[in-house]
Amino acid sequence: MCLAALPLAAVARAEHQQQTMPLSGAFLQYHNGNLAGNWKATVASMTALGMSTVVIQYLKLDDAEYIRGERDPTKRILELADEHNRSAGPERRMWVFIGLGNVTNWNGGRGKDAEETQKRVAAARADCAALAARVKRLYGEHASFFGWYIPLEGDNCYDPEDARTVSAVHDLYQGISQDCKRLLDKPVAMSVFFNTGGGCYDAGQTARAYTRILAGCNVQYLLLQDGVGERNWDGQIKARIGPFFEAFGKVCSSSGIELWGVPECFRFLGKDKSGAAQRVPLADAVRLHAQLQAIREFGVKTTVVFEFHAYLDPNPHAPDDDAGYGMRKALYEDYARSIADVGPREGTARR
Repeated sequence: MCLAALPLAAVARAEHQQQTMPLSGAFLQYHNGNLAGNWKATVASMTALGMSTVVIQYLKLDDAEYIRGERDPTKRILELADEHNRSAGPERRMWVFIGLGNVTNWNGGRGKDAEETQKRVAAARADCAALAARVKRLYGEHASFFGWYIPLEGDNCYDPEDARTVSAVHDLYQGISQDCKRLLDKPVAMSVFFNTGGGCYDAGQTARAYTRILAGCNVQYLLLQDGVGERNWDGQIKARIGPFFEAFGKVCSSSGIELWGVPECFRFLGKDKSGAAQRVPLADAVRLHAQLQAIREFGVKTTVVFEFHAYLDPNPHAPDDDAGYGMRKALYEDYARSIADVGPREGTARR
């Protein structure tokens, strides 16, 4: 078959169907509209794709808490993962990371000056420590509870020459990791994203900052977001994400940390008249295939998609969910058909 004779869409489809490693797992993000959702159907859809890693992004966002006395979503997900693991083989077991507290205007922990930065990171650590103690009490007995997740995301706006801020952020991640491991000695994961606009630093300078931030911080997994969905980098994926995946690969290797990739499976449409961000699932898995291919080129074996429930879950969420349900289902089915069943799944969380 001569690809040059095919229309562009057909060429993209043919390339999309070439072999690539499938997703290792997914983020799940809570909000008030999904806490009482059908998590059994959602988890079953994830395991049907062979996903083995679940990252619950956070249990608290600002003052909104997502722990419930009845129909608690985290407890339900852990129960379902435990049940799955009792009959699954070693390579198909599900491992759950539980995220702590997050702050909407986190801004990398940076304040207007060094004093405010110290106050912000101290408050964030105290909040995460208190939440971690509750996590141990509520969920600590579940065998599928594999690790802790720190949802306070880093970025590429740290000045590597600003020793006070870099040290404060290092102390924050190190402190939260130590607090969690004192309660339950489990692996700790955290995330970083990057911008390419003004006010931030390039991959080389960012690597210098994170060499200091990650040194001895006792984090086992660093999840690097690719930013492709939020910034609509279709057609320039490798050029945009390559420098940062390469830089973080080197930093993680020298720090004894495993680098994971976070491909975004949505498209950002901008903001509506009220200022609310509008995001929708991808129409098919072609761009996701390109994202996975680009991430794998930098030696990353584990990929955790953002976010399953909102953009990839093939199950209806509400009676008025027709449009969202149809888009999610279409992406899920295209991904399952063209990527999920190809090749072994190398990147899984392991004990």
